Amino acid sequence: MSERKFELWEGSVLVGNLYEYSLDFPWVLCRFEPTNAFGDLEALFAEEMYLLKAEKWDESQSVYNEIERRVKLIDPEDPSMIESFVLHIDGNEAWFRYRKKH
Repeated sequence: MSERKFELWEGSVLVGNLYEYSLDFPWVLCRFEPTNAFGDLEALFAEEMYLLKAEKWDESQSVYNEIERRVKLIDPEDPSMIESFVLHIDGNEAWFRYRKKH
């Protein structure tokens, strides 16, 4: 079985690839490989993860809102498939859930 790949974009720049290795419904579990363009997004995802682990829900949501504003998640096999998503990245691990466009 080959790994299903998803892409993380900021505007027109690819900032990372996510390689699915398992499902924990509704979450898709992935290995994350950032590109050199991941840059300051890395700090945003790290801050969001820190706040989640500290159970600081309001603060983590505020940081996530910035992440959500800046990035989009794409399935290269069907680029218009994902309508909305929630994505967390912790180092080289990522997990997300999404809603498909109808």
